Amino acid sequence: MEEDDAIYAIAVTDIPQYYNQCKQIKRWLLQNLNIYFIFVSIDKDVKILIPK
Repeated sequence: MEEDDAIYAIAVTDIPQYYNQCKQIKRWLLQNLNIYFIFVSIDKDVKILIPK
């Protein structure tokens, strides 16, 4: 994680347990590491949790 313009993403199944766990991560940490969460539902809908 040495590049300033790098974007990282973690994809998980869109279930309430994963969403709630991801929301518990401090916003400043996600912003500093530039980590996005991608939630994919069984019917292929995609939601992205943006760190900014």
